[in-house]
Amino acid sequence: MPQLECAVCNLDKRAFAEFVLQATIATARDAYQQAGISGLCHAGREEAAISAMQMLDLDKLITEWEQR
Repeated sequence: MPQLECAVCNLDKRAFAEFVLQATIATARDAYQQAGISGLCHAGREEAAISAMQMLDLDKLITEWEQR
């Protein structure tokens, strides 16, 4: 069954996607920086950033989004 589309719903979906994107970028940057402080090389810092993105708590992000 097709779902109805509305402009408000689409804007909300886009805003939520942007919220998740910004949280992901912040998480990766923080992990990359912390790994550098710990003495990891560039490749190690990249791995730390990727790992942090993979461990991002999506349920927490949804809750934060709903409470704003």
